[in-house]
Amino acid sequence: MAVILYQKGNRIKVGGIPCDFQVCNEHSYLHLLDQGWFYTPEECYAEEKQENDDNAASGEILEETETPETEETTEGPVDPDEAIRAAAKYAGISHWHNKSIERLVNELKELEDAE
Repeated sequence: MAVILYQKGNRIKVGGIPCDFQVCNEHSYLHLLDQGWFYTPEECYAEEKQENDDNAASGEILEETETPETEETTEGPVDPDEAIRAAAKYAGISHWHNKSIERLVNELKELEDAE
């Protein structure tokens, strides 16, 4: 089984939230949580949202922040299988659309280990 982690970025949009993602081995990903990766895209921007909410409550004027646009857009809930397929497509794995999820995860890990 694989774990998908997210961080601020602009590789894809998940539920309208721009982020980068990484498919990780379920046994060796905890160190990435300390390096700024999160379990959901919403968590990537939770700290900024909290600051904005705090500023709004204190009456400060907030500036609009621009979010980077990406070519790929995903709306709605995050489907882990679709995120793995998107990672495989982005990595240039051939036949990403009809290979099994387990095979795609293995090929992504092989590419990661090769780097």
